[in-house]
Amino acid sequence: VDVTRVLLEAGAEGRDYALELVVSGQVSRECGVQLELIDVLVDAGADPNCLDSALAHSENAAAERLLERGAQETVVASVCLGRPYDLASSTPEDRQVALAGAALHGRAGAIRDLVATAVDVNAFNPPGWHSHSTALHSAVVSRSAEAVQVLFCQSRNAPNSPS
Repeated sequence: VDVTRVLLEAGAEGRDYALELVVSGQVSRECGVQLELIDVLVDAGADPNCLDSALAHSENAAAERLLERGAQETVVASVCLGRPYDLASSTPEDRQVALAGAALHGRAGAIRDLVATAVDVNAFNPPGWHSHSTALHSAVVSRSAEAVQVLFCQSRNAPNSPS
């Protein structure tokens, strides 16, 4: 944290990128400095609107701190953090990202709600959300049997699903 302060005082650039690295990486959390680094970087002018970077790596405490520091709460952030969400005012793209987040965070209830809005349960996750995999893969990572079950059943019933 002190080194970060010295670098910032010396005029170092890349505050936004540094913040994304801090909120998405487990090293700063495991070293016990993640939240303090978030504060230092946001105080130095970094944009706190990098929630997806934290949430896509299950760094929920970092996401909570970003919200405290002024990040705009999104549908995917609400879904991932177990907060109330409003799908009616969201775009299809927002709902597809929220599906990836709900799966990764094992939020079976949110997955059911999102399925009801006609998200594509068999689509690859959006960029930034482990785009090499699907929501079902992400649900397996979450270790939520209920989320896996919901997505497995939905993926078999979806149009154009693999047999």
